[in-house]
Amino acid sequence: MSAPAILTTGSGNILQAVVTNADGKANSTTNPAPVGSVISIFATGQGTVPNPPKDGTPAAGETPTPEKPRVFILPCYTDDCEEADDGITYSGLAPQLVGVWQINVRIPKKVVPAPQVPIILQYRGRFSQDPGGARTVIAVKAAQ
Repeated sequence: MSAPAILTTGSGNILQAVVTNADGKANSTTNPAPVGSVISIFATGQGTVPNPPKDGTPAAGETPTPEKPRVFILPCYTDDCEEADDGITYSGLAPQLVGVWQINVRIPKKVVPAPQVPIILQYRGRFSQDPGGARTVIAVKAAQ
């Protein structure tokens, strides 16, 4: 069974997603990711993956999920935007972390730069947030 959930920081109705920008630094309002860059989203709830590491040990390398999730970054799912592919370059266990799901995805050109851009995962028919619940966001700036 899978139930995706993006790791977040903060409290209240708007939560900052735990995301690393292409520069290797945490995504935040003071370090937004440029449109068109690849970010790494950290989450849980990917379910069973083929050839997993032993329980309690980190993945030694790439351990991909059997399917890719869909990633919604306002205003669109990355696979519905103008890009030729789904924008996802990796979906699997995060190397060197225990039980953490990593999704590397390109921020679509249609995303309007803002300090709080909503982001949602969809995997196997389930969503990372409930409608009406707290919003999970990333910070995005114009392409460089």
